[in-house]
Amino acid sequence: MVGWRRPAPAEKHGPDEMMMFTIPIAPRALARPRASTRGAGLFRWRPHLWTEQAGTYSVVIHTMSWNRQPLGKLLAGSRLPAFDGIRMIAVALVILNHVGYEWVPADLGVNVFFVLSGFLITWLLLKEHDTTGTIALKTFYLRRAFRLLPAYYVFLGIALASYYGRGHAGPTRTDIILPGLLYWTNYFNAFHGHPATPLSHTWSLALEEQFYLFWPLALGVLLRWGRGAAARFLVAAIVVVAAWRSFAAVVLHLDVAYLYNAFDTRFDTLAIGCLAAVLSRRERFLTMAQRLSRRWYHPAVTLAILIAERTWRPMSMHYTLGFTIDGLLIAIVILQLMQVVEHPAWRWLEHPVSRYIGAISYPIYLYHGLSNALAARLFHGVSLARLVATIAVATGLGTMSYSLIEKPFLRLRQRLTGGQPVPPPARA
Repeated sequence: MVGWRRPAPAEKHGPDEMMMFTIPIAPRALARPRASTRGAGLFRWRPHLWTEQAGTYSVVIHTMSWNRQPLGKLLAGSRLPAFDGIRMIAVALVILNHVGYEWVPADLGVNVFFVLSGFLITWLLLKEHDTTGTIALKTFYLRRAFRLLPAYYVFLGIALASYYGRGHAGPTRTDIILPGLLYWTNYFNAFHGHPATPLSHTWSLALEEQFYLFWPLALGVLLRWGRGAAARFLVAAIVVVAAWRSFAAVVLHLDVAYLYNAFDTRFDTLAIGCLAAVLSRRERFLTMAQRLSRRWYHPAVTLAILIAERTWRPMSMHYTLGFTIDGLLIAIVILQLMQVVEHPAWRWLEHPVSRYIGAISYPIYLYHGLSNALAARLFHGVSLARLVATIAVATGLGTMSYSLIEKPFLRLRQRLTGGQPVPPPARA
């Protein structure tokens, strides 16, 4: 009779969670002990003698071969684990939807980017404030400008040249140029019904740029009264923005294009990421985050809740409280993945390929629309070939943008601001 049980703490071998299976064997087999570990990855097994019950043979199944680092220790490091892999997932969601797989939620990928940006920028600003006692706004804005503007304006030139030079099938618009130049595309989309243009997807970049202008200044002021003041402001901002968006949708009946694109209706998702970073300095918050990540499958549970919530909620809720709920669940998943990324089930998020794609996700996002248009000429309709072609072209253009445009400007930024050396694309 084969049975199984969880071994007592004294029987455990290292930090792994284990299950112990017992198999009856002949007594003579007890004279041949074996203790080698076999297998790899998610499941490993270690045959050995179980001396408590003569005549049985036990097989220990190591269900979790990993080393979970405390969240506080991870946040004290120089890079945030799993972030590049999560960026890769976010840009993949956007591409899949825009290629034609409409059941894949592109807006969820954008929400992931927003939460990541809010968390990362706040984490960096708080680290600077811890070290210097202040936030150097001029240095911050220079760093952001050298990091984002060169690649963006090169893309802008290529996209507009393609749009006006190839004989667009429909009527061309010239009113997209100025909003594109001024990072105002989100409000252009908001007031014009989110028209399909080569720059329409840059609304999220415009919204993030507005966040970069506003948040460092606001955080610097709030920190004069301590991090508690920053946390209270962010909680209030999340509530106010969610309430304003709900009021605008239900009472004012504003178009969904405004609800989706405007900074004043979408800041709550960014603020959730900011709030998670501010609260991550509190022991109670760290303890709660670690409890939510005690098992390797906990991120999958949160993802299942997120998918179920999005699947069954009414569309009216999507543009009211939906974005806020998405942001909260995404923030939980991010904190969980940071802690369990060393587990074999999630280690692919730190694979060099994942980190590379995540690191160049910004130019990939810029060029995925042009890449999709090119692939659509070669492969009509929704097909795997079109998807593969879009990804290949976007990744190639993203690599070229990073190597030929972004890296030279990042080196120049380093010389001007005395910052860190330019990281390879697989670094956060």
